[in-house]
Amino acid sequence: MRATNIPFSFKWSCYDMSLIKAVLNKTQQTTRSMRSLCLCTVTALLAACSSAPTQSPSDKPLQNLAIPHIQPLWKLALGKGGPDFFQPVAVDGAIYAATRDGNVTKVEAKQGSVVWQKKLGTTLSAGVGSDGHYTAVGSLDGWVYTLDEKGELLWRANIQGALLSSPLVGYNRVLVRAIDGRIHAFNAQTGTPQWVYQHQAPPLILHASQGMRWAGPNAVIAGFPGGSLAAISTQTGQAYWETPVAWPHGFTEVERINDVVGTPTLVGRETCAVTFQGQLACFDAQNGEPVWEAPLSSSVGLDQNGTHLVVVDDHSIVRSYDAVEGRLHWQNTLFRGQGLSAPLILENQVLVGDRKGRVYVLSLDEGKPVARLQVDHHAIAAQPVVVDDIAVVQTQGGQLYGFKKP
Repeated sequence: MRATNIPFSFKWSCYDMSLIKAVLNKTQQTTRSMRSLCLCTVTALLAACSSAPTQSPSDKPLQNLAIPHIQPLWKLALGKGGPDFFQPVAVDGAIYAATRDGNVTKVEAKQGSVVWQKKLGTTLSAGVGSDGHYTAVGSLDGWVYTLDEKGELLWRANIQGALLSSPLVGYNRVLVRAIDGRIHAFNAQTGTPQWVYQHQAPPLILHASQGMRWAGPNAVIAGFPGGSLAAISTQTGQAYWETPVAWPHGFTEVERINDVVGTPTLVGRETCAVTFQGQLACFDAQNGEPVWEAPLSSSVGLDQNGTHLVVVDDHSIVRSYDAVEGRLHWQNTLFRGQGLSAPLILENQVLVGDRKGRVYVLSLDEGKPVARLQVDHHAIAAQPVVVDDIAVVQTQGGQLYGFKKP
């Protein structure tokens, strides 16, 4: 695709198959034979992986770490948990979070007190998007629900496709993406449809969170199934540019899964993204020209500040790269096989959660663990968030925990 400058201001080995929930793209008119072929491919891969000799990762190295234990400041039960990616969001001193059983909650971050909670009475499938004025969530059957500042339902709309990722809310718009990669834009106040960005999805896609990021009021950056990254006009829904982060490889549809995962970063003029079974790559945000790349496969995502880019790979190895030139600073293999979440960079530290409800704090300069926190024993699949000096994690058990940054 031809690049157009964006008018915005800069202010196969056997993986964990719970992460490779390859989902048939049901919104495409796929033929019965193609569906059968795809299902057979997934079944064959599952059989191959289950028969391969594997060794469960040991927790002993983690249990023997001589690092301080952090205690949570507060704990809040939001509702019934679930296996999906319920990502909370931090806005103006508050946390907005949702649970599978239809509860949407605004929480005051300092004390963990509930400001309001809305029970939608439906099954939700992803976390929330909010700008503090409007809060949006989505369901597996394609419904988008938008609430006002007091938590009352403003409107709902159906996009004819499951939502697996959190909506993006801001600039009087609600942006949601269907499982096949289509992005729908609505007027945040009225729910009036504004545009749809069409994207051709491959037959199999990864069951993973795929976020979007504002690039000012005129553009949004999003990654897609199939490995591409695009900057899209929020006025027209047309792409300023679209470029591949990585190309698919392999013979079977499963081997060729190459989806962008997590939320693309944007720091200055650089935007970065990572794919499953592909690579990590950074681009000029104005025109999509490549800056640097590194071979890597991730199913959770990355984070970035001005100097460091931190990513968690498929095996839960944490790596830090020079954000400008792409040189590897360090890698930490201590958490191999522990099912880490996407990382969060906090000044000179990195936060990650794991599948057993543990939060680890690593030094940004060296990657060494400096503190840990045990919450409940449910997985922390969503990226941690931060409000001022309070970090917050949500578990798949439907619990929200706040703790002071060490």
